[in-house]
Amino acid sequence: MKKTLIALSCIALIYASFCAPGQALGADKVKFAASWIITGADAPYFVAKEKGFYEAEGIEVDITRGYGTLENAKRLDAGQIDFADADTGGLILARGKGATVKLIAMTYHKNPQAVVFRNDSGIKALKDLEGKKIGGFVGGANTVLFPALAKANNIDPQKVEIINMFPGTMAPALASKKCDATLEYVVAFPDNEKAVKQAGGEAMYLLFADYGVSIYGQGIATSDKIIKEKPDLVRRFLRASIRGRSWCLENFEEAIDIMTSGYDVVLYRYLRQFQIRSELTEDSPFLFEGSMVTICNEDLRTPHGQ
Repeated sequence: MKKTLIALSCIALIYASFCAPGQALGADKVKFAASWIITGADAPYFVAKEKGFYEAEGIEVDITRGYGTLENAKRLDAGQIDFADADTGGLILARGKGATVKLIAMTYHKNPQAVVFRNDSGIKALKDLEGKKIGGFVGGANTVLFPALAKANNIDPQKVEIINMFPGTMAPALASKKCDATLEYVVAFPDNEKAVKQAGGEAMYLLFADYGVSIYGQGIATSDKIIKEKPDLVRRFLRASIRGRSWCLENFEEAIDIMTSGYDVVLYRYLRQFQIRSELTEDSPFLFEGSMVTICNEDLRTPHGQ
C-alpha cells in the first residue's frame, strides 16, 4: 500500500509538472517585440506578464523593444521573434516585398500616424508643409506613407525636404527648430509636447487619418508559419493580451505603478499616452470586448473572455 501511494504521488508530481501552465517545462516560450522602445503604450503586455495572464495560458513571454514595423516584419519572417507590434501600412508594404507575415489583431481603430509641428512654424494646414523641412525615419511606416498623405492633400512632395532622423532625436530637433515638423505616431506626441514646451513653444499635430489616409492603425502581427502550425498558440497569446488590456483599463492606477516601478517608462509620457490613445479608439484607451479580434483566419477569431 505504501509503495502504491508513493507511486501515485510520483505520477501526480510528473503530471503536474507537465500540465501546469506556469511551469517552464510545459510552457510555450514566446518572443514578443514592441513597435519601438518600451513606452506606456506597451503596458497591456507587461501587465499580462506580471499578472500571470500569459502563464495561465501556458506561455512564457520574453518582451523586448522593437525597431519599427519593417524590421519587426523581417524578424518575424526569419523566426527571430514570434509576435510583434506592427503598423498596418508598414506590414502591407513588407508583405508586398515578400514577407510572409500577417496582422492577427488590431490595437488601434484609427491610424496613429501624425505630422507634429510647432505652433510658430507657420504650418496651419498640410499644404503649408511645402517648403518645410520634415524629420522622418527613412524606412519607417510614417515616412513611407507620407507620399500618400501628400497626394491626398495636393502637396508637391518635391517641395518638401525629408530629413532622416532616428526617432529618439525628433522631439529635440523640433524643439530646437532644426526641422519644421516631424512624422511620428501620435502616441509619441508627449515627448514632443514636453520638449517644445521647455523650449518656450507649443507642439501640435495633425493625424493622417483625418486627412485622407484612413487605414487601420497598429496591431499584433505574426508569421504565416505560426498561424498555420500553431493556431492554438495564437489564440492563447491573444486571449492573454486582451486580458492585459482589459485589466489596464479597469485598474488604471495599478497599471501605472507596474510600468513606472518595474520598467524604464517616464510617468508623464505614460499618462499622456493613455489620454492620446483614447482618441484612436471608439470607446476607451484600450481596445477590447470584440474590438481586438483577429483578422487573418476565421477559425482564429477569439472573442474576449473565451
